[in-house]
Amino acid sequence: MHKAKTTELPCISPYGWIDTVHYWSLLWEIPLATLSLLLYRIMRAIFSRLYRFSLSRKSEAELQWRVLSTNTIENVPFALPVIMTTGPRWNTHAVIGTLGPFQVSQSLELDINKIQQSAQSWVVVVYAFPSFETVQSLDSHRFRQEVSEAEPWVTIDVPPGRYTLGVRYYDRAETITYPSVRLDGERLLKPFLADPKTNDFYHQLKDYPKKRFYLALHYYSYVLLKYRRHLSSAWVTREYLPVGAPDTKFFYGGLNKGQTLSVALEPEVLEQFDFYLTLYDWSSFPMGWQRITKPSYSVVAPHNGSYAFRVRPKNHIPTGTWPGETTPISEGSSQVSVQFTAAHTHDAPTDQ
Repeated sequence: MHKAKTTELPCISPYGWIDTVHYWSLLWEIPLATLSLLLYRIMRAIFSRLYRFSLSRKSEAELQWRVLSTNTIENVPFALPVIMTTGPRWNTHAVIGTLGPFQVSQSLELDINKIQQSAQSWVVVVYAFPSFETVQSLDSHRFRQEVSEAEPWVTIDVPPGRYTLGVRYYDRAETITYPSVRLDGERLLKPFLADPKTNDFYHQLKDYPKKRFYLALHYYSYVLLKYRRHLSSAWVTREYLPVGAPDTKFFYGGLNKGQTLSVALEPEVLEQFDFYLTLYDWSSFPMGWQRITKPSYSVVAPHNGSYAFRVRPKNHIPTGTWPGETTPISEGSSQVSVQFTAAHTHDAPTDQ
């Protein structure tokens, strides 16, 4: 590695990067990242308003489950810009369905049997509309209510208002059904049968040809991760991570092209949690993904970008219990090593 001189500033990242940062690189990285952040904020404001306006115009008679798929990207106007400005860290491991907005006066009920039959691990989230703040949630590792085929309905308590519903299926079955929803005990929204190959469209995104606009949108997040030890941790987390499902913890960091990400997990942690890894390029498109099922795993980053682990409990464990993470500094900048240690209680989970 090039030795530091008087014109260079050594920078050692706690997430595995050892870079020699030249003063001249700061002169263009910081201004470009600032412009990228401004562009992202402007585009997010525009497209989030367009999305809310589009949903608000739907009548309840028109409502049906919307499953993120190739059809969404190709046939829904502005779908890709909306996703890339509201939830850019794609969840490549779950089949994602949404429903709403709908009005609730007294009760919201779900056919939980259809959910349990569709996936080993699942999460249901109720969002207020139009703020999209999380109001209530159900999660497979905490759900213990007894239901029957004859009475499959589970009630989610919410105050009167307008809501949307989101359901994520991990480790899904061959038959994927989004459930019937009963509103106020009488209005029934129909179930939806999803294609088990729904998530194959992520492979198409890997080679998406028109990335310059999205690189301009997300370049700032790459720079934030690069210099994160010099920045507010809360700010970097808020900018990088998406918002969505409770009971999911994120571990994340930056990667340069050609770096090897090495993962080590203690056996106890593997027994208690599922680890879902996704690599993103610096345009925030998914480049590769893997569920980690063995104590060790490694992958070479094909592009500059980032990595994110979604960690979900397998068992009924105390709230706030998550694996520990250590990221030792490697000898040189060619490797990022992440180790997950025995579960312990600490901060509340980060959504998604």
